[in-house]
Amino acid sequence: MSVPRTQPIASPPTGTGLNRAGAVVPAALDAIITMDAHGRVVDFNPAAETLFGWTRPEVEHRQLHELIIAPELVEAHRNGFQRFVTTGEATVLNQRLEVPAIRKGGSRIIVELVVTTIESDQGGTEFIGFLREVTQLREAQEKVRRSEQRYDAIARNSNRMLVLIEQSGESTVVTGERVLGYRTGTTLPRGLISLVHPDDVARAEAFFAAVPAGSEEDCTIDLRLRHHDDDRGYVLCEVLGEDFRDHERIGGLAYRIADVTRERAQQRALNAATLRMGALLERMSTGVLVADADGMVCMANPALLRMFGEALTSQTVVGSPAIDLTTAMAAAFTEPERYLAEMAATAAAGVAASSGELSLHSGRVVERDFIPLGSAEDDAGVVWAFRDVTERATQARRLEEKNQSLAELAALKNEFVAKVSHELRTPLTSVVSFSELLQDPGVGDLNEEQQQYLAIIDRNAHKLLRLIEDLLLMAKLESHTLTLAPGRLDGCALAREVIEDLGPRAVQAQVSVTLEGSGPLWLIGDRMRLEQVAANLLGNAINYTPAGGSIVVRSAAEGEDWVLTVSDTGVGIPEKELAGVFETFTRATTSAGTGHHGTGLGLPISRLIVEQHGGTLTATSQPGVGTTMTVRLPRGRR
Repeated sequence: MSVPRTQPIASPPTGTGLNRAGAVVPAALDAIITMDAHGRVVDFNPAAETLFGWTRPEVEHRQLHELIIAPELVEAHRNGFQRFVTTGEATVLNQRLEVPAIRKGGSRIIVELVVTTIESDQGGTEFIGFLREVTQLREAQEKVRRSEQRYDAIARNSNRMLVLIEQSGESTVVTGERVLGYRTGTTLPRGLISLVHPDDVARAEAFFAAVPAGSEEDCTIDLRLRHHDDDRGYVLCEVLGEDFRDHERIGGLAYRIADVTRERAQQRALNAATLRMGALLERMSTGVLVADADGMVCMANPALLRMFGEALTSQTVVGSPAIDLTTAMAAAFTEPERYLAEMAATAAAGVAASSGELSLHSGRVVERDFIPLGSAEDDAGVVWAFRDVTERATQARRLEEKNQSLAELAALKNEFVAKVSHELRTPLTSVVSFSELLQDPGVGDLNEEQQQYLAIIDRNAHKLLRLIEDLLLMAKLESHTLTLAPGRLDGCALAREVIEDLGPRAVQAQVSVTLEGSGPLWLIGDRMRLEQVAANLLGNAINYTPAGGSIVVRSAAEGEDWVLTVSDTGVGIPEKELAGVFETFTRATTSAGTGHHGTGLGLPISRLIVEQHGGTLTATSQPGVGTTMTVRLPRGRR
């Protein structure tokens, strides 16, 4: 369409043809915009005013790119316009284009655009653009496109295949490509029966005949149907048939098909598990009561019925409210009020497992467990389990009585040891005192034989005193009445001091003692008691290491622990006797020929002291090779 111009927009055109053009342009339904060779607007019809919101006076002699051209197209507009002016080349003239445009106020629209040129009265070139808004049309088309995409996606990915059999008998796949692999729109020339496994054909034919016959029975069947991919073979499917022949828009039989291979396998597994569970519950000695989410009893096994009397028969139990049944069971307990209170507390707690032990009038003792099924959001019912624990309860009572007797016996033993030790210490102290008095030259001279007798008396009296002290200490340790005095100490310094104290004994026994480890190595413990432990271990090593042997004492930190080891090259301990050396009054058989006769309390006392510090004392040994004693205890606060 060309619209000649002979006058500027300020002066209306004259002449018959021009008068018609002047009448057509304002009346046109499309927006018509004229631009001169400099890119300025020289005409802007009423449709353009309506479309873009500008008035003619507002746009007169303004550059078009300042008005309606979208920002992303401004540069291309300028370059194209300049190229046409310079070379006469144009790529957009006389073509139907679809571009974004800007209305007054900044809102965007989509317009269909055709641009052409005419010769102006002055002999130059003017450009006329014809524009029509297509925003709503394109939006509608986009909605249709998206709708078709959604339908196509649903049709292809639906987990149910839909086959429509029209009145003509033609069978068409409507949706569900993923079920059996047949694309939407596929025609089944021989109908759905052509996909049925040969062994299922007879059942399928009866089913397909029942659907259009209007059978009142559920028109659903499981059939094996052939997959489009031959490698997949046959797939177990649930087929639901519905008659829509009277429906004006469908007018046929519809068959909805779902792959139920996994569901049926799970159902078979569940049925088998249910049968096994039922058989197991039938044979269980534990009484089991199961209630569903509605609080109704759905199972009660024979053990429960036997446990709570003949009145509770399976006929009267199953299907009755569980609360009524559990309340009726209260009569069987010796403390029904306690039982009912526990049941009420359990119900109030919601989904939380609980247990309790109660006695029956029959003399039996049962343990009750309440086990919720599911969760707070998914209540699936509850299980009550009643186990006969009479024997266990009886044994527990007997064990408690035995422990009580042992505790009383231990108390009596400790009391006896304390009394005897006290009674022995007094005369022994007198013996030691008079022995020391007799050795005083001021009392009188003794001959060699008398001095020898006096030394024996003094040595054995001190040995008895040490034995009494060990017995008293052992009694306190076993009764947990010994109070420790923990403090900060250096483990390496402690080991070094013990070696220095026992050094003369080692020299006399011709045994070398070496210390490995340098301090400080700080830990928290009772210094006096830990020194006693180290002295016991080192003393034993000296006593049972032959002349020429060696002892290594190692003090080190291992992680959060202090580790003290005493390793010797002594006579060793047989493996079968190793555990017994920590028992009271026990000595290894290999110590018999060493000439040393200990009390058999040093190692038991040492282990108890270490354990009271939260540590361990262990031994490894090999006869003829040597023994290693290892103390390991937490270092505590630094």
